Amino acid sequence: MSIRGRRAARTLVTCVAVMLGVALILRPASSASSSVAAVAAGDLHSLARQTDGTVWTWGDNDAGQLGDGTTLDRNTPARVDGLNGVAAVAAGSYHNLALKEDGTIWAWGRNNLGQLGDGTTTTTRPTPVQVSGLTGVVDVAAGWDHSLALRSDGTVWAWGYNAFGQVGIGSTTEQHTPVQISGLTGIVAVAGGGYHSLALKSDGTVWAWGYNSTGQLGDGTTTDRYTPVRVAFPANSPPRGRRWCRPHGARGHPGHPGRLRLLRPRCRPAHLRLVLRLPPGGQQSRPGGRRHGDTILHSRRGGLVRGPARGERRHG
Repeated sequence: MSIRGRRAARTLVTCVAVMLGVALILRPASSASSSVAAVAAGDLHSLARQTDGTVWTWGDNDAGQLGDGTTLDRNTPARVDGLNGVAAVAAGSYHNLALKEDGTIWAWGRNNLGQLGDGTTTTTRPTPVQVSGLTGVVDVAAGWDHSLALRSDGTVWAWGYNAFGQVGIGSTTEQHTPVQISGLTGIVAVAGGGYHSLALKSDGTVWAWGYNSTGQLGDGTTTDRYTPVRVAFPANSPPRGRRWCRPHGARGHPGHPGRLRLLRPRCRPAHLRLVLRLPPGGQQSRPGGRRHGDTILHSRRGGLVRGPARGERRHG
């Protein structure tokens, strides 16, 4: 090859290398972010559920809440080993819940108050353990140190810290395994506040129980409630009316393949959505400290009973 030919060949190779380098720079750094289907946040840690059913965590790990078998903090996401087929996640202060497609719940992190529901108070669980005795679950929620589950039959089950009646069983006795909340049927959504809980019924009514120092139960008092009480909305707000009924896929939401066979009831109120508003920064304080969350009800018809506000967490 002549000198001119060799120079032309080198020039061509250089151009191709430059083009490839530009393409690599312009390509998204990772496709993981585009495959995330849901997120949840605890006090100082975060979770993400990907579309493939895996769970990823990062942040503070003092109580093993990252589920990686250690107590080392992480500043980038790492996969929780052994968790597959997850349909939903929820985060408490230092513990987490994962609802699998088979209707079972798995939990990890702090467990000093029985919030993992495995029948023990082992201080920490750095890897997921199955919540005892619960199947057919279609939704989960977590408070500061208590947990909630909604079954496909419309019943609600709770466990964990119960000093203010947030487990809803009529006492303040701590519960280390799930117990059914009496009198709650036809439930379609649940939410956990710092030390109170909410349930939305299929007839559009909202029921609340637990800590009520600032009126967060909405019953017109500031008395703690150990069993569910109905939230006292004004007579014409929000409006009562027709139900929203349409085919449901995984977790009871439209548009997902029906991999989760145990679904929540098919009819939901057309106009309601539960929201828990957290203080700025998303952190909640214990009783006696800063306020730890207001309860807000959104109207799907466009109105608000209260809110919305910065740092809100939606359920439903």
